[in-house]
Amino acid sequence: MLNLFMNKSCSIILFLLLFCSVWSHGQTVSLENTHEKFFKVDTVVWEDTRVLNCWVDAVYPQLKSSSSFCLAINKQIREAVFKNIEKIQSVCEGLDESDLELVTNNDIEEYTEVFFEGGINSSIVSIVVKKNSKGAGAAYTHVEFVYYNFDIENTKPLYLNDIVEIDKLIALLQKSASLVENDVFDEKAILDFLQTPKFSSFIITKEGLKIDPRELYERSDVMTVEFDFSVSIDEIQAFLKIDRKLLPSPKEN
Repeated sequence: MLNLFMNKSCSIILFLLLFCSVWSHGQTVSLENTHEKFFKVDTVVWEDTRVLNCWVDAVYPQLKSSSSFCLAINKQIREAVFKNIEKIQSVCEGLDESDLELVTNNDIEEYTEVFFEGGINSSIVSIVVKKNSKGAGAAYTHVEFVYYNFDIENTKPLYLNDIVEIDKLIALLQKSASLVENDVFDEKAILDFLQTPKFSSFIITKEGLKIDPRELYERSDVMTVEFDFSVSIDEIQAFLKIDRKLLPSPKEN
């Protein structure tokens, strides 16, 4: 009986060692042989067909072994990866058509791009809609950005007040040397700007928070003031409302 038990134990240990060896050395499409899932998202374009195409390329680890056991594990990995991709595509499809309208005529050339900022390697994703209009043969170009920040786990839009405590963010921005130096926008103007209902003109990553001040410019006569509406994640950690572990890494250039 003891010999039988020992034989079974050795068999189990041998199988585990063999499996771990296959797992650690047999991955075929991973980056730097890690077990993490990596995603790369191409540019999303609003086409004449009125269909928003979202191209997503996924890179994920797979085991080389053709055993039924390893094939089952590979299947689970693929299903987990593509489940996330489906969530991301549903976010793309949920964009408002009015923000993606394509107009082309003899006088104006207008196109729209949709792209992901900060990557999508987390449950938080920032989608930027870039609308570019230029007169045919003219010297001017108008570029407008619309931001969508989503929690893709809950398919929930995220606004600035979901991310940080607004009053503490304003106090931090007011201490910014650039704001003090330019002294153009007073606290009330910034407060009104940042407390706009459903304010979403921002991108947040593991590095920090970047706010697009374009709308604030448009509310004033000053169009060329240079100041930075960016803060590091460490600066806002104390009044961050979400877990920083959920934030995406910055977009790779």
